[in-house]
Amino acid sequence: YDILLYKITNEEYFVEYDSTAVEYLHKHLFMYRLRKNVEIQPVNDFTPWVIYPESDQKSSELLPHLDTLEKFSTKQEGVITSVIDPRTSLLGIRVVTKKDSNLLTMLTHDSFKFTEGHSFRINRYKLGIGEGVIDHPPGVCLPQDTNVDFLNGVSFSKGCYIGQELTARLHFTMNIAKRLMPIVFEAKDNYPEFSPEASIVNEKDEKLGRLRSNLGQLGL
Repeated sequence: YDILLYKITNEEYFVEYDSTAVEYLHKHLFMYRLRKNVEIQPVNDFTPWVIYPESDQKSSELLPHLDTLEKFSTKQEGVITSVIDPRTSLLGIRVVTKKDSNLLTMLTHDSFKFTEGHSFRINRYKLGIGEGVIDHPPGVCLPQDTNVDFLNGVSFSKGCYIGQELTARLHFTMNIAKRLMPIVFEAKDNYPEFSPEASIVNEKDEKLGRLRSNLGQLGL
């Protein structure tokens, strides 16, 4: 499962994940808790937000602005945590607030506008970054398949963990057969939303890969 992990205190962490996988992820976490004194419970009284740029700014140009905005967001009442996205700063800032808090009322600058998520999804597709169980099928794809090794999502220096031997071997031998990549469809008036794992073939009907997801002209 792909997750975003927020450190709240030395003893408390928030795990953000695809809500459609809640039952399965909880079973997965409990399975590996073993006899550790760790409490795992779902929370429904928090809301995740993303503040991200629409322009194609370079990461180096964007970071100073994000750093200032991150510090501002963290100080606002109702904000639990605010961090620059650890995968890449081009994904902006992730903010977790109490459910009854409206981040828009805290950000009064004219350049901010609210979207329902499609715009951020398109931004991810442009960067070749997936999210959730459709883009990252649990138990099927390896970290390198979904570019997690490029996105600060896997360690090659820490001790043993589940899948560590295969993950490290692929990394050091560079024997990686497939990766998640952005795809752009030919321009047309409208685009269907294809079924996950739809085959991509060339003019000779040779299979080139599989489509994980798409929105309009862009996909992975």
